[in-house]
Order: sequence, then structure tokens, then C-alpha cells
Amino acid sequence: MRSFNEFLKQGLVRKKKADEARAKSLIVGAEKRKAVMEKYLPLNDETAVQITEECYDIIRELLEAKLSKDGYKSYNHEAVVSYLIELGFSKEEVIFVDTLREIRHGTKYYGKVVNDEYAQKVKEFLSKIYPKLRKIALE
Repeated sequence: MRSFNEFLKQGLVRKKKADEARAKSLIVGAEKRKAVMEKYLPLNDETAVQITEECYDIIRELLEAKLSKDGYKSYNHEAVVSYLIELGFSKEEVIFVDTLREIRHGTKYYGKVVNDEYAQKVKEFLSKIYPKLRKIALE
């Protein structure tokens, strides 16, 4: 994975004025998305793709909120994921999210499917990473 600074140099991330309102809106959106997923999407083979996509979008929205607070605008999902490194997340966590990004891209645009075992793994990862990521996004 390329570094966040590489994305900056390539113009796929741009420095801008910090946008607290956008950050707050993204955090609220992630919280609502998570609550709806937990309340209305029971985990099974029929919902596995949707749960996987929702988990990715929750993580992405929190990362974009932090980017916005820090005065950045990203034009690339890989750049958003690379910001996890800047925030001090482990190599394993970054690799997991990057793989999730690739899988979500496949499900969203190419009709790929995931099974309920993978979706369960993603939900467990989200449960682990969410409190820390939300706290960072709020800082």
C-alpha cells in the first residue's frame, strides 16, 4: 500500500481548510449506519454482502471524518485507508481494511459474493476497531 504522503503528492488527497461540520455529519452517518445494521440486518448468507459493505462504509466514513477534521479531502478510497497508518493503527489492521476495501469493490461493482463466515469476521473486526476509530474521529 502506498503511503498517505504519496497520495498527497499525486493529488489524490488535497490539503484544505478543516471542515468540522462535514466531519460531524460523517460521524453521525456512521453511527446511524451501524445502529441500523445491528438492528435490522441479521447475519446470514442473504445479508452477508450487505453487512460486509456496511462495515466497510462505517470505517470509511469515520476515516473521512478524521481526514476532514485534519484538513484533507481524499479522492481515492485507498488513500482513505492509508490514513489508518498515520493514525497509528497496526499493520494487520491496515491490511485487513485494505483487503475489505478490495472485496467491497468487488461486491459493489462486479457482483462478487461473500459468505456469512467472512461477514462475521468483518463484523467482529468492526466491533474491535470501531471504538478506537470513533474516538479518533471525534478528536
